[in-house]
Amino acid sequence: MVVLVSIHRSDTSELKIMGRKRVEIKKIGDKARRQTTFTKRRDGLFKKMADLCKMCEVEGAIITFTEVGNIFAFGNPSVDHVIQQYVDKTSDSNGAQIDDNNEKREEEEEEEKEKEKEARGELGDKHVEILARLEAVKNTGEMVDEALPMVESFLLQERVNGFTESS
Repeated sequence: MVVLVSIHRSDTSELKIMGRKRVEIKKIGDKARRQTTFTKRRDGLFKKMADLCKMCEVEGAIITFTEVGNIFAFGNPSVDHVIQQYVDKTSDSNGAQIDDNNEKREEEEEEEKEKEKEARGELGDKHVEILARLEAVKNTGEMVDEALPMVESFLLQERVNGFTESS
């Protein structure tokens, strides 16, 4: 964080220190403010990279992707040159290691996809099982609804028969 400080002397020879307030780093809710902040900070970041490249005689690149997919890039001498240099250097010095890492990452991604498929399959199986149980309960409820009038009729008949026999 950079803090700018200015010192002012008042008539009473007191020192007053003024500076920037610390900005909390969190997502900006308002889209217009977020876009403005992005543009200003992106430009500032690109300027810092240009200064670094000039002062230290280095080559560098910055690439940013917006939330809507726009790409902004800065490179000295060019983004393509810096990326190509990076690819050449990393593949020359440890290309086998990079290939191994890529293969390992691809295997891990494949395993993760398989686990997700299995989980979806298990959930699908459970879903089917739950639907079957629900259907069975529904059928049982319908059977009870059908049998209830017969039972009530039978009980009523029993009462009538019991009443007539006791008289």
